Amino acid sequence: MTQTAQARTAQALVQMAATQTATALQAELTALFANAQRVFYDEFVDNRNVWSTSVFQDIELNLIEDGVFKVVWSGKDTSYEVYELSSFTDFIGEVDCRIARGGGDGSCGLIFAQQRNVGFYKFEFFIDYYRLSIILAEGEPVILAEGDPRRITTVGDQNRLRVIRQGERIRLFINDALAADLRDNTLGAGRVGVSTACYNAEGGVEVHFDNFGIRSLASGS
Repeated sequence: MTQTAQARTAQALVQMAATQTATALQAELTALFANAQRVFYDEFVDNRNVWSTSVFQDIELNLIEDGVFKVVWSGKDTSYEVYELSSFTDFIGEVDCRIARGGGDGSCGLIFAQQRNVGFYKFEFFIDYYRLSIILAEGEPVILAEGDPRRITTVGDQNRLRVIRQGERIRLFINDALAADLRDNTLGAGRVGVSTACYNAEGGVEVHFDNFGIRSLASGS
């Protein structure tokens, strides 16, 4: 067999293995969703779930308009909103987010395992970067996973973010593609929500959320 033929064979085997892995993952996800219980869903056609819609600290405007939850920043800061009625250990959390203005100065994402006065995990999405961090009440944030999502995202359009947590295993998805698979048990059960941030002192960031949902893979409390 020539060197070129060997290279082609090796490439075909790699592609076959990748296809088999993707097929197995899709089958697993299908089973997870089939057995999960939808606890919460909001497509933001109105404010029936009573999200905080107002001006905060003179630099953050939250409003529900045009079928999305909009967060408009005129200064540098970060904030989040959580589903208050249940805490979760094993769950699927999803949201569509769009960085409508501000480019790389803005982010949107999901937080989970949020415990008051303790901390939370933050899955933060930028147009050219993502990361999962632990944000504790004391100490500096710790990054657990990070990467460049541009091969699986669409700049200027909605991108679907998903977190699947099962015990200490945490998986992050962007537009149905697996972005990270890791294990951490720093925080246990907690609330799930959405987050946004502006990293420009002059503001100019606008983020839109839609189709925020939580499914329990075990009983929430």
